[in-house]
Amino acid sequence: MMYFPHEKRFVQKLGTKIQNGSQQIVTTGSSGCGKSYSVESFLKSYDDEDTKVLYLVGDKELMDRDYKPFLDGLSNVAPATKSFQKPITELVESIPSIGKPLKILLNLMFDQMNEKRKNRDSILTEIEQDIICRIEALSKRYRLIFFCDHFHYWDERSLKLMYVILDGIQTKYKFLSNALFLFAITTDQENSYRNRIDAVINRECVVKLPFPEMEFDDFDITLRMLNYSGSLSITEKKMLHSLVKGHLTMLKELIRELTNKNVDLSNADQGIKKLLLQVLENRLNDSGLESSKINFVLEYASILGVTFSKFELSRITELENNYFNRIIDNARSMELVHEPRYGQLKFAHEFIRDIFQMKISSQEIAYYRKIEKCIGEIAPDHYHRRAQYRFKVGDTHEGLILFVLEIIKQIRENGDVTPSLSEQAQVLLRDHPQYLSYVDSMKAAMHLYQENKYNEAYIKISAINDTLPNQLIAEKQILRSLTYSKKIDADFRKEGIRILSQYGSLEQCGNERDIYERVKIRLMTMYIHINELQTARKTEEEIIASLRERIGQDDTAEDRLHRLNLISASVYDCEIACSKIEEAVAYFGPNGSNNYLWTNLKQYYISLINYSASLCVCGRYQDSFKAAEKARDLMEENPNFDFPRIRISVNNYLLSGYLSGYFKPHECVEGFKGMIADMPLCAERLFYTSNLSIFLALDGKVEEAFETLKLEGNLQASHDDPEKIYNYRVVVNCAVFQYLLGNIKDAIEQLAEIADDKMDTVGGSLMMRRKTELLHFMKTSLSHPDYREWETVLLSSTSEMQVNPWNYYGRGYVFSALNNWDLW
Repeated sequence: MMYFPHEKRFVQKLGTKIQNGSQQIVTTGSSGCGKSYSVESFLKSYDDEDTKVLYLVGDKELMDRDYKPFLDGLSNVAPATKSFQKPITELVESIPSIGKPLKILLNLMFDQMNEKRKNRDSILTEIEQDIICRIEALSKRYRLIFFCDHFHYWDERSLKLMYVILDGIQTKYKFLSNALFLFAITTDQENSYRNRIDAVINRECVVKLPFPEMEFDDFDITLRMLNYSGSLSITEKKMLHSLVKGHLTMLKELIRELTNKNVDLSNADQGIKKLLLQVLENRLNDSGLESSKINFVLEYASILGVTFSKFELSRITELENNYFNRIIDNARSMELVHEPRYGQLKFAHEFIRDIFQMKISSQEIAYYRKIEKCIGEIAPDHYHRRAQYRFKVGDTHEGLILFVLEIIKQIRENGDVTPSLSEQAQVLLRDHPQYLSYVDSMKAAMHLYQENKYNEAYIKISAINDTLPNQLIAEKQILRSLTYSKKIDADFRKEGIRILSQYGSLEQCGNERDIYERVKIRLMTMYIHINELQTARKTEEEIIASLRERIGQDDTAEDRLHRLNLISASVYDCEIACSKIEEAVAYFGPNGSNNYLWTNLKQYYISLINYSASLCVCGRYQDSFKAAEKARDLMEENPNFDFPRIRISVNNYLLSGYLSGYFKPHECVEGFKGMIADMPLCAERLFYTSNLSIFLALDGKVEEAFETLKLEGNLQASHDDPEKIYNYRVVVNCAVFQYLLGNIKDAIEQLAEIADDKMDTVGGSLMMRRKTELLHFMKTSLSHPDYREWETVLLSSTSEMQVNPWNYYGRGYVFSALNNWDLW
């Protein structure tokens, strides 16, 4: 590895510090002095099969992107772009170990539901928990080295998270006790969060290692290493040394121009950047006719950041694709930009970007206006970034709306806003009390909803004034709609659809595509809840049409597409749903030998739960149990992550385990009783109670099963069931229990109540076939099967016992394999 003299002194000192046991080291120096290059080159000798270097890099223009250094750094280890080839059944090596007592496994799951768990860090957001869980997973395979470059350009949430991690290494995060943390900070560049940076680097265990300056005594060696063969006087050398101030990239540029005799040091008194601007102009002019287009493209790029999306830049410049790529290729050949990752471009150095940014000062308003419009189309949920562009062009009204939407987004995703955003809000919104009141009410309502206080949340949301801009009212109605699905009451759910449908077009959402898509997603799930499946499928098509152009370019669009796949069991038959959910498992979870980290722990967990449910309905019980067991393993491996709706996981685990022959009815009874205990009255509870009643019957307690389910049905008013799935379970299972108790007439009358033309739901034809065949059996059979034999009374032939949906729907009891359809 080639080092300049001052770089060599630095890496020698760095190596010595590490050998002496230092694990947290910060280096500081001026821009371009060689910090990043030296550290990266030094770390190449460490990056092997036992050690993994994570490059966590800040960017001045992207400091509004929460957790960007962590997310980018971790995605470089486990890329998000995946092929969807390997099914989950191949990812799990073998049938889960059944040696562990079921009680121990259930205790683990119930422990996840205990809000008083000691280990979980309540100050962490969901995404922070996810990041730490990913790091912990990596730490089990490697010794980790974190290179936190451009630390002064990290976003506020990332800085806070890094402090939490370092502060907890001796307690909560002992898995990082042998990790190495290196920080690089540029001293001549501004930073927005000085206090948070100081909180990290001024800790007692952090070693300070200033980057050495390029001394004049070493300048001749440096010039030779840069292959400069010209002749410079001592005065010219001193002028050049003083001019670049240790900035190696600038020195390399000037040496190249001096070699080509394109620059005169006698003009150096105008300043380095003006001198380099002239150098750059000369180089562009030498490139011929396309110099103006290179200027045009890179001027826009300079606003986007040091690192920027090739797709974004292409859309903003509106150049034909082949021509745009040729411009970029020319810029790369001139060493102005390079492509560190596919689809991502980066200026060769910040000073090059600064020079292009200098060139647009006279017309920057036009640039900002065009960029904001484009970002609104291709990354519509980047509200804070878009708000800043709006403010810069003087559009305060739209800027404030986007700013408020950013606040709501942060509360929705993280529970609260960052301190800096809160401070900005106090300034920007102090003359707009209606916005402050709106934010306070939405925050309170979100917290009430997350605490399962649905009625209180509904009241709080409903009180928000409807005279605000459409974008904000649409956000209100999305949140309000979530409370409408918590009751079986058909009229209540239809009222929710009526209200939200008022924001069912892009124009009604203030032309905010992010809001429009989330409105449509909520409408789709609400149509499902009233069993309007054709309308739900049509709404899904509209969502996909809106997402289509951004797939592969916008992470939010890609994420939404696969979240739609997660709920496919609600609108497609189980075989199609299995295929779609399998894609979501592959997208959110690990895939292949080199990609062992999930991209989103919560969504990976939900995809496993839903995959387990669809496999179960397809009659693939062994595979269903494997998926449920994998979800259970995730909980065991990540005890500090707040997994959602654990009861659904327990339900599918018990059900698939029983149908696979691993669990006995009395074990499942114990599990379901523990699951339902302390659960408030809600629609979901009826499914668990229905399954509990079945296992009570299978355990020989048929009368208790009947009374348990009958009571729950009455409490839930299940007869008013627009989805046709609640009342069906109550009626069929209660009829079966009546039959087993000898009340055959009552059983037949109860089953006959289900109208043959009303089961227009997913799997409805099979549900009606079961009802019809059960009714026929009850009326004609001379035998009287007991509670154990009843389960397979309709599966008499060998073909019907094979793996297919009838193996599930044709059971004598109506089991409930459940999905998590929460997309918020």
